[in-house]
Amino acid sequence: MTLLEQTLAFMKPENWTQFHHARGIDNYPCDPTDPQAVRFCLDGALHKLCGKSKYSQGDSAYIYARDKLREISSILYPEVWSYSHANDLYGFDAVVKLLKEAIKNENSRHNLCSGLDSVHSKDNRFPR
Repeated sequence: MTLLEQTLAFMKPENWTQFHHARGIDNYPCDPTDPQAVRFCLDGALHKLCGKSKYSQGDSAYIYARDKLREISSILYPEVWSYSHANDLYGFDAVVKLLKEAIKNENSRHNLCSGLDSVHSKDNRFPR
């Protein structure tokens, strides 16, 4: 399961938030990796699932998911500059839409690349 798929499964209306990466039980902002964190914005959920502080650079799974969400966000919501702003301005339904579209895009590109691999493997002019 990819980080985008994990994030879609993780995000629920009751554990989602706006305007901060995460909020604790007391509803005050906190780091997504804080054990007291119970609500997360889209980017906070990515950090939570990667086990990385919002202040760290993240890892390759986070960077890939972030970049994919930026790409899809620029198509779905060109009037805002990032998926984080879509989270804050358009709400939970926009988060779900972004994740579903990013996963769909990810899967279609994977299938396209798999198809190209099978074409190249049959072509003896390009040995591997």
